[in-house]
Amino acid sequence: MKLHRTGALGAVMVVAGLVACGEDEPMAPEPDPTGSVEVNTTTTGASLDDSYMASVAGGTAQAVGGNSVVVFSDVATGAQTVELTDVAANCTVAGDNPRTVTVPDGATVSTEFEVSCLQMADNQLLITSDRTGNDDIFLTNVDGSNPVNLTDNPAIDAYGAFSPDGTRFLFTSDRSGDLDLYVAFIDGTGVTNLTDLPGNDLVGAWSPDGTRIAFASQRSGDYEIWVMDADGSNPVQLTDDGVINQTVSWSPDGTRIAYASEVTGDYEIWVMNADGTGHTNLTNEPGGTDGFPAWSPDGTTILFSSDRDGNNEVYAMDPDGSNQVNLTNNVAYDGYPNWSPDGTEIAFTSDRDGDYDVYRMTSAGVGATRVTDTTDAELAGPPQGWR
Repeated sequence: MKLHRTGALGAVMVVAGLVACGEDEPMAPEPDPTGSVEVNTTTTGASLDDSYMASVAGGTAQAVGGNSVVVFSDVATGAQTVELTDVAANCTVAGDNPRTVTVPDGATVSTEFEVSCLQMADNQLLITSDRTGNDDIFLTNVDGSNPVNLTDNPAIDAYGAFSPDGTRFLFTSDRSGDLDLYVAFIDGTGVTNLTDLPGNDLVGAWSPDGTRIAFASQRSGDYEIWVMDADGSNPVQLTDDGVINQTVSWSPDGTRIAYASEVTGDYEIWVMNADGTGHTNLTNEPGGTDGFPAWSPDGTTILFSSDRDGNNEVYAMDPDGSNQVNLTNNVAYDGYPNWSPDGTEIAFTSDRDGDYDVYRMTSAGVGATRVTDTTDAELAGPPQGWR
């Protein structure tokens, strides 16, 4: 009997011991609360962007379409940052980006990014044409097809220049009385006078980052080179030679500006730093007229027009003025050169077939092909007339 009782007591003690051990074991931690974030996108306008990257709390980004949705799971609750990136330059996100959302426990919070896109030039030309009876800016395909009159104004509108992002264009017009620089969207809307001051302002060129515009202005007396912000504010005079300086082109890195000047008595191509210092004569060809410089996209070559051989031709040279080469070599007039965006071709104006029309050739000056074919005068660019 004692053995039996002892055994029973021992069994009870073992069970008690087991229970005691169980009470001493640590409890498993509760999982951190999480929820989900749903990111919606809607894209409207022209030249639409069809793909973005979305991220939450700085984590791994996920691709999302232009009008689509992506869901991020297991996101920590509370305030989290949501961002939409890889948005095309011609598109703008409405509202805050990045923005903050509050993630609920076990549920989903939704946020929508509304993206609007502007029409953007895509391998197209800006040409000046008098086919309507006066000079207007036309947007055409590079083969001359589908011309669209962007200005359609009884005034003179000339010298169109694409903005670097391809959504706007700069042009010269006398619609306000004097020659002024105007900007408009690439569909011709939103025309704005940037230089509404006494004196002529003409033939502008965008800086590579699109924040500044170089141009020639008569506001201080003679035509001098000026620079202003892209909205027309903060004009700064760069040259002060008391002679005509005009037709500008920026280097691709934005540090220098090429321009035409008659400071030596003849028109020559000069270059200066973007702050107006360090002026250097590149062509130095007495007796000729050199103008309309156009810096290549890779920065290795400057095109220009010159009549040094008896008639106007398109020339190329290195940025230091060396290796000046006649690219057109034609008895007709050839001038107003523009580079293709990839630097492999050149658009220019020529009357080799009787009328002034726009042509294309390779960067080596071969294979000239007629782009426009009208009885009216057609002018390419310059110098940012192809994008």
